Amino acid sequence: MRTCSSPISGRALTPAPARSASPPQWNPHLRAEYLALFTEGILPPPDPDLVFQSMTLEWYASVWDEKEAPWIAINPGTPCEAFLPAGTPQARALWRQHADGRDSGGCGHAHPHDQLRGLWVSGPLQGPVAHGLACGALLFVHNGELWNSMAHHGNGYNNAKRRLKKWWGVTSREEWASTQKRLLDADMVSPVWEFALGIRRSLAQDFAGEAEQVADCPQSCC
Repeated sequence: MRTCSSPISGRALTPAPARSASPPQWNPHLRAEYLALFTEGILPPPDPDLVFQSMTLEWYASVWDEKEAPWIAINPGTPCEAFLPAGTPQARALWRQHADGRDSGGCGHAHPHDQLRGLWVSGPLQGPVAHGLACGALLFVHNGELWNSMAHHGNGYNNAKRRLKKWWGVTSREEWASTQKRLLDADMVSPVWEFALGIRRSLAQDFAGEAEQVADCPQSCC
């Protein structure tokens, strides 16, 4: 589990509605505006009208200008919220120091790849929902994402679109919905996997002893 201090060295996602960027908000205690950023474990469930873009703190420091809000808020409204000054080059240089060399996976985001990451709070750890989410755990481990997050947003909206296009040829909502239906109907099962599972079943039937039987696994589980 990543701690609440990880936004300094990790990725943050800012809400970006489909038609407009997220506006700054007013904080009466600071008497100033701030831009809200959230770490992946704090994000709300996906919503049709709200998407999240994933950027590193280093990226924000590189594109920020003096007209932006003078503060950023990491996970505002939560017990681990943190406000960081953003109005001066010196403050943004500090962000860079914390962010330097933190991209451990080569994907532009500061999270470890090929490691099991999950949520101890707000994510199912046992029961049928956890078992269902665990079907995709291999991909989550490879991508360095939280395997049991019910509010999974991947690497952000634009990155998710690029990934869908590259690996699935999906470029529209209609194609995405069709692909999801085919996966749930087990209509995209690789014949290679079917062949391997068939051999395993035959071996289990032909040889006595303890041989684990496995059910057919659609592509959505592998």
